[in-house]
Amino acid sequence: MEFDYTEHAKENITERKLSKEAIEEVVKNPEKVTEGRFGRKIAQKTLGKKLLRVVYERRGKFMSLLLHTIQSLKGIRGEYENNIRP
Repeated sequence: MEFDYTEHAKENITERKLSKEAIEEVVKNPEKVTEGRFGRKIAQKTLGKKLLRVVYERRGKFMSLLLHTIQSLKGIRGEYENNIRP
């Protein structure tokens, strides 16, 4: 599987000091995948005390990575918190 990063995703990587390896690991081995808008997928995985989400879509043999977010698990509460775990 080959990965293609949008400019927005590349900027996020730099700003948030994440590695491409960590982001690709989330897509390859997510704890959970949910449906996003426009047929996109959202892969999620906890990394320590953080939740990393990656929005992606398949384009032929490429996996196009559009956006990723990282959030402290401490800030996730209630029903939503229950839905992030597999």
